[in-house]
Amino acid sequence: MDKNGNKIHHIVIVREDNDLDQLAVNKIVGYFNNALVIHNVKELKPIMLEQTPKVIFFSNEHLETSFQQYYALLASVDESELCEHKFVTFCNKKDEDIAFAAYNTDIVDEYLISRPLYEVTRPILLANQLLKVLGVNISANGKVEYQATKLQLKTELTALIENTLERKKVMKEDFEKSIIKLDSAITNAQEKLNNNKKAELNLDEVKDLLAQIKSNEIRPELLDLQNKALSLLNRFVKSTSSIVSKMDTPPSENAREQTSPQNTSQASSSVKSPASKKHVEDIVFDNRLHHEDVSSNNIIKVLLVEDDEISLNLSAKLFRSKRYDFDYAVNGRQALKKLGESKFDIVFMDINLPDSDGLSIVSQLTNNSSLNVTTPIVVLTGSHSKLSVKRAGQVGAKVYLIKPLRQATLQQALKKCNLL
Repeated sequence: MDKNGNKIHHIVIVREDNDLDQLAVNKIVGYFNNALVIHNVKELKPIMLEQTPKVIFFSNEHLETSFQQYYALLASVDESELCEHKFVTFCNKKDEDIAFAAYNTDIVDEYLISRPLYEVTRPILLANQLLKVLGVNISANGKVEYQATKLQLKTELTALIENTLERKKVMKEDFEKSIIKLDSAITNAQEKLNNNKKAELNLDEVKDLLAQIKSNEIRPELLDLQNKALSLLNRFVKSTSSIVSKMDTPPSENAREQTSPQNTSQASSSVKSPASKKHVEDIVFDNRLHHEDVSSNNIIKVLLVEDDEISLNLSAKLFRSKRYDFDYAVNGRQALKKLGESKFDIVFMDINLPDSDGLSIVSQLTNNSSLNVTTPIVVLTGSHSKLSVKRAGQVGAKVYLIKPLRQATLQQALKKCNLL
């Protein structure tokens, strides 16, 4: 419910034919209690003017009908007024090539083969995945005219889509210009502070721009800028006793208590300074030892297992130096394949992967004669759950870190794994 007592809908299904996609719709509605099914596309406009992020599913016999309905709606309103959302269309198996071409050109955010529905839980998984990443769309802008022939769209619809995507492109370019301006201002302020000079920054402008980050389709690098801005604001707060920052939130009580009973003393000593404690709580486990010392002159071979594109890009930046031989996997299957083919010095493992549980993969590595049985595992997750911390220690993880990965905590993890 919102503050006015109205029910909030994060999933909306536009379905004019009650007999179409019945199984997929039932799965979604049965799982999400805030799913809304509407039977007239005209009802969608006021819903999309709400501020609640949404995943919008379109159910039509023909893909072109879904494209027409969605893009006609976009053309009828100021796009900046629309809620953050993802556009998904159900489709027939025989239309998969067309749907993929539409996905490749950013005409749709996702598509679901629902006729027939081979994986009955796929609609739920897809909706969950899109809700998780809503507001940070990193996909590249495809050109409609490149795929127009393959999509077999009418000329009028192609023009409508092209005009709308061009408008979105202009909005992104304007936003990126603001980002460049902010980045320059932050860099200038940091240099002045480093030289003990007076630094000025328009905090209202910073806050307004940072607020847009979660409501614009942007690339992952902007989150790095967000962290940079927040770090700078924190320095302003520390240097001015009369200022109280509401943006600098202390870690949760649950996060501070994330230690298993047998590791409490070591976990407490693992935090080197208040600065590192504020950003991430790291727990060290005793039950696995890594005996291979890697000299600081040697290259450290790293595998990062992470499905979230933003976290993957931000973490990968820390490994962009000659010191690291960096590789990554975006799901459990890829991770197991890479771990079976190459020996790594350290593995950073997310828990919630799209096809598996990261801790189950850790357990497989530590309880068999695999190539990486002695490789230290660092759990890198957004979960503050005490149960997850306990499980991580039980299956053989060496360190437990809360996202995002930062340079300071990376160095600490490497030291604890005898890699520095």
